[in-house]
Amino acid sequence: MAQYSSMITILLVLTSTFAQVDITEKKILSGHNFNLACPIEDEPRHKSIRWIKDDVIVQEWANLSTVHFVNATTDQSGLYRCHGNENVTAEGSAAFDVLVGDLPATPPPPECLVQ
Repeated sequence: MAQYSSMITILLVLTSTFAQVDITEKKILSGHNFNLACPIEDEPRHKSIRWIKDDVIVQEWANLSTVHFVNATTDQSGLYRCHGNENVTAEGSAAFDVLVGDLPATPPPPECLVQ
């Protein structure tokens, strides 16, 4: 009698508990500083604040209502979201689409024709 081994694959799906919020677009020049502020009020029900960048929880920002960026780089571009763990309504959540880059090259001036 042959022995069979079976492999079970488990797929974990992280579903978002964020309320639908408008996404604020932020265009930042490389090397500049900027802040992202979560609209959390100082209320006991907001025991903690969670930040997520591109669907990954950013643990080192836990409980920060404002995140400060110094000398911005392109790898800081992405979709940032925050909410109070006790409140996932639109009033206690925010979303930011951050694009860090350089100014586009200045086009050359149009040629002047002298008659």
